[in-house]
Amino acid sequence: GQTAPGNNSTCQSLTVRLDWNSVPDPVAFYRVQVSLTSNFSSTLVDINNITNTHYDIHSGTLDLNTKYYWRVMATNEVGLGEWSGTRNFTTVVPSPGTTGLSAPANNTVNVPLTPTLDWADATNTIEYELEVATDSSFSNIVVSVDTLTNSEYTIPPGLLDNSTWYYWRARGRSLCEGGDWSEQWAFRTAVQLPSAPVLVSP
Repeated sequence: GQTAPGNNSTCQSLTVRLDWNSVPDPVAFYRVQVSLTSNFSSTLVDINNITNTHYDIHSGTLDLNTKYYWRVMATNEVGLGEWSGTRNFTTVVPSPGTTGLSAPANNTVNVPLTPTLDWADATNTIEYELEVATDSSFSNIVVSVDTLTNSEYTIPPGLLDNSTWYYWRARGRSLCEGGDWSEQWAFRTAVQLPSAPVLVSP
């Protein structure tokens, strides 16, 4: 039987390796077929004389974000065996594009403690990821959110401190992978409001 990729799997490489279990000897070779249809009325791949129990699909054969069906047959000197069951897989979707940051502008000061961070839409993206840190290497992250459906995010109260520099970046995610991070921008939060004076006299 077939072993990989898993049936109904998604995000498969365009040069995916098709794997199957060996059948008992005697076996002369295997034949593999790949088709856009489950009845294999036409095939994109129909390779005979395979001596391994796997086949690597050649570059240029498959398209992005497409469902394919595949099956395998064993052959020996007596004749043709039966086809395996049919499995399907879907290839990887286009990679997410890179987004650009838009607000607050880089190096803005006196930013409120609950700012709305805004960035441009990225191509081939179904959700976004955002990080805010106190250092430009993003080793001390204070805000990390993903699965954002919009290209903006308002930081809730209690996460940012007054009079502090923060660095932030965003990236898009497709069904299959995360895109490249945007460039990083910085902003400085506002100083703390003065406390109320205490009346003394008279």
